[in-house]
Amino acid sequence: MWDAEKRTAAALAAQYRALAALHELDGSYEEAAELDDVDPLRAALALRVTKNAASWQLRDAHQAVHLFPRALEMLESGAMPSAWFQKMLKSSRPSTIPRAGISISLSRPGRWISLPSGSSRC
Repeated sequence: MWDAEKRTAAALAAQYRALAALHELDGSYEEAAELDDVDPLRAALALRVTKNAASWQLRDAHQAVHLFPRALEMLESGAMPSAWFQKMLKSSRPSTIPRAGISISLSRPGRWISLPSGSSRC
């Protein structure tokens, strides 16, 4: 079971990186989305989901790659389960709570890494 989750986590990390590569942003994701600079149609077709669902997945991918690069590396290596990573992304969405108020802890075998509230990268 552990090996299957490790493969799932690596595949999810690869998907986030591929989605984030669909577009380049000159600012925050929210600014680009407001200006319709990001076209989720390509992602929707590739993922075979609705355009609205693709928009959320693009936002998550942008956050994963640009805001949580170390956590994404942990996901990619299998050190962080995919469910934990997805929960972290969901809880950090701007519509849920402000990013400045997030304080998370990432586990590594034998130790905890605590990041202060308002940390720009984890």
